[in-house]
Amino acid sequence: MDGYWGVLYGIGLGCLLGMPRAFLLNRPLSKTPELHREPRRVALGMGIWGIAQAAALLYWFTTWVDWASFPLSSMTRGIGSLFLLAGLVLLVAGHAQLGRFWSAGLSLTPDQALVHTGVYATIRHPMYAAHWLWAIGQTLMVHNWLGGPLVLLGLGLLYTGRVGREEAMLRARFGAEYDRYRERTGRLIPRWPRRWRVGPKG
Repeated sequence: MDGYWGVLYGIGLGCLLGMPRAFLLNRPLSKTPELHREPRRVALGMGIWGIAQAAALLYWFTTWVDWASFPLSSMTRGIGSLFLLAGLVLLVAGHAQLGRFWSAGLSLTPDQALVHTGVYATIRHPMYAAHWLWAIGQTLMVHNWLGGPLVLLGLGLLYTGRVGREEAMLRARFGAEYDRYRERTGRLIPRWPRRWRVGPKG
């Protein structure tokens, strides 16, 4: 059964890593982006994230990291796989709707537009949310300190080092338009329009 979960996880990881390339493949070339400097903890977080992915694969297909394993109910793997799937679905939606304005780094193009439709209508950072869903799923599936919980540390460093700067960059570009957008959306958890909320009737 572990082999089955390992193959499932490997397929999901392949989709996670290959998705940006798939969306970039046929997109029209954008103008030269305006790059912004990032703190060192972003690079550190990305490195730790990569180590966690490699350790997860070693956990499934070798005995090399067995010394870092811990006991956890096998039922958590099924729950974890649902988190992985939810993360992948959200990531696809985020990429599809952001389109050519997506960048792996902290940058804006001269023709950058503020996307506020689709999943971006209720949540400002669906791709970060997708990676958090993946990280939770990975922790539940991979019962190993290096291949499981370590991914939360890596993503946490990347997220805290980047998201605030990203929002400041967007506010500097779009001003009051971005302020209004930020007021009506959640950063990671969707904020639904008021007309959809259930509240007391007057």
